[in-house]
Amino acid sequence: MASLVILMQLRYLFYEIQRRVKKHKNYLRVVKHMEANYPMATADELEKNSDDCAICWDHMESARKLPCGHLFHK
Repeated sequence: MASLVILMQLRYLFYEIQRRVKKHKNYLRVVKHMEANYPMATADELEKNSDDCAICWDHMESARKLPCGHLFHK
């Protein structure tokens, strides 16, 4: 009986690890896509936009530029 409980726990852990690995791979894919498609904003562009993020309105030190011209945190 105890071995059945251990097996069930191991199965759960396996699926949890598998889910987390998949989630991390998706994150890496999104970051790679962002870096390839959205260039870094220049200092002039940051100053022109009052150094504020278009999404959260926080102050930005560096940012990425969207095709529409808005800037968001790196």
